[in-house]
Amino acid sequence: MNLAFIIAPIATLLWATTNFIDKYLVSKVAKNGDYKGLIVVSSLVAGVVLLPISLILTGGKVSADILPIGIIFLAAVSFLIATIFYFKALYKNDTSLVITMFNLIPVFGYFFGLIFLGEQLQAHQIIGGLIVILASAGFSFELDKKRFSKDKLIALLLMGLSSLFYAVYFLLFRVTTVSNDFNVMAFWYQIGLAVSGLLLFAFAKPFRKSFVDLMSKNGKKAVGLNVVNEGLNLTANLIFNFAITLAPMAIVQTLLGTQPIFTFLLGLLLVAVLPKIFKEDTRKHIVIQKIVCILISLGGLAILYL
Repeated sequence: MNLAFIIAPIATLLWATTNFIDKYLVSKVAKNGDYKGLIVVSSLVAGVVLLPISLILTGGKVSADILPIGIIFLAAVSFLIATIFYFKALYKNDTSLVITMFNLIPVFGYFFGLIFLGEQLQAHQIIGGLIVILASAGFSFELDKKRFSKDKLIALLLMGLSSLFYAVYFLLFRVTTVSNDFNVMAFWYQIGLAVSGLLLFAFAKPFRKSFVDLMSKNGKKAVGLNVVNEGLNLTANLIFNFAITLAPMAIVQTLLGTQPIFTFLLGLLLVAVLPKIFKEDTRKHIVIQKIVCILISLGGLAILYL
């Protein structure tokens, strides 16, 4: 068995773990799901934690033209906007439901490639994208009431917007790294995150007020968990990027579909072990619905990438 098929799922398991840390942060650490302070904390922590590593990887050579730096700053802004929608969806919904909807990112990515990069969509890519969209919509249907849930439809809308802005982030990052060193752009991206966080604190009163309130009441926990999150995310990125060097990219990217599976299984485990902290709907028909939608979404990803 190719080593990529072993280590790539390890990366998605780590990402699934960060999803539950996010859920805990937005549900338990932030007051009434007030994500605004968390956005400032996470952007500043990401800059502090990852910036030195990015600087080491560049060998201290970080010079770049103003245009790609400007584009990469826009990528950082897109990432923060996507995270805002993600936190809003995560607050009132099961983590496993929300994360499966992240499979919409490659769907938007393919259309962006068609529009901005001159790429051509093939029939199987269109079919795969539609399957992923239908699987995500399937989560919103309440089987026992035979109707679509308003709250879950709102979650689907929020995650659609989140996936859209994450796809913009990936597109902008890709555009800048075509003719520039990846590590240099990663360095400036971290600068962009930190600057965005500082600007939110300085000029956006709701974000500043939420940040001050969060730090006064749960500052150590918010910062500590964000440091852990960024460490896990960095490790997952390194593992996944290494996996891409061991097998065709399309096949490895298909393995991203294992993240909702790990999120679902972790959710069941955490509900059993820590029921006072983590909540997931574990009714039999809901569990079956989640499994079916996850498998359909995974099949759509396979068709999309292969």
